[in-house]
Amino acid sequence: MRKGSERGARDGGLTPLAGAMAAYLTDSGLSEPLARLDALRQWAEAVGPAVADVSQAVQVRGDALVVEVATSEWINELSMMTPMILDRLNAGRTGPPVGAVRFRLRDGPERNRNPHERGGGLSGEE
Repeated sequence: MRKGSERGARDGGLTPLAGAMAAYLTDSGLSEPLARLDALRQWAEAVGPAVADVSQAVQVRGDALVVEVATSEWINELSMMTPMILDRLNAGRTGPPVGAVRFRLRDGPERNRNPHERGGGLSGEE
């Protein structure tokens, strides 16, 4: 690292962008929610193909993962399975854990599809 770069950060000069962004995200309280965004991609793997077929993780709000679900029956079933789902989502995570899952009814034509077409449960058994 150049000596001028070190001096600039100490005396009000230029700061590396990565350091400035990290400081901003920490100061604004956004760093933990952003670190949880990978849970959106992990949803299908955590719950298996049968449940992923009737649900989709769509948002992270604070420490909660928001999941849209095809039917209210599936919402009830997944609500009872929340502790197991959280264990699977948080297994092996290096960032902050997902603390809750919030289920909401999906809008649109996908909502009316038969949720039992591919079996049920978290095991993916058909």
